[in-house]
Amino acid sequence: MSGPMSAVLDAYRAGAVTHAEASRVTGLSLDMVSAAVDHLVRLGLLERNVATFGCPSAGCGSCALACTASDQRRE
Repeated sequence: MSGPMSAVLDAYRAGAVTHAEASRVTGLSLDMVSAAVDHLVRLGLLERNVATFGCPSAGCGSCALACTASDQRRE
């Protein structure tokens, strides 16, 4: 494999987490990175993960910013 797909794969292997990071590292457009990622996922060379943000409504308790559901209601 060579070209944009190799560049994108190398960017993610080097620690890129988002398409924007991979775009900056490779110099490729976001559209090109997105297309390469789609293809790499289909080939089984990358795995797509959905990022979640924030704490669950019941509170997680697993980080320094963790709070409980009762703490959230008081705000």
